[in-house]
Amino acid sequence: FSFVCVSWWMSASAEVQVLPGLDPQTTEKLEKDNDAMHAVRCILGSKVRVGILDGREFEGELSCVDYQTNLILKHTVEFRPRTLTSVSGETQHRVEEQMIGSALILGKYIKAIKVQKQVLVESS
Repeated sequence: FSFVCVSWWMSASAEVQVLPGLDPQTTEKLEKDNDAMHAVRCILGSKVRVGILDGREFEGELSCVDYQTNLILKHTVEFRPRTLTSVSGETQHRVEEQMIGSALILGKYIKAIKVQKQVLVESS
């Protein structure tokens, strides 16, 4: 698997960082245009992990995006960080997972998007 990271700002612009392993055509599209909407449209139908400002992450298939960069994900799993403190004062960090189905994520809360793209390798 390879990933594309898109960092979001309030102006709805994006900085696209292409990591090794993507096909040349997708890499060229993402490097050519640094516009957030264009970058997101290139990854429609892909499995994505979206981080939001409160620390939660959502992983699912990107099915829709609008001009406010609101996203709709299908088959979504929510990842919620938790910090537990025992009676003895020990702190334990863990992530809770919950299947939520379809999710609407408002663009104003998006911190980052990671795109998972499967690279097929022929077996010899």
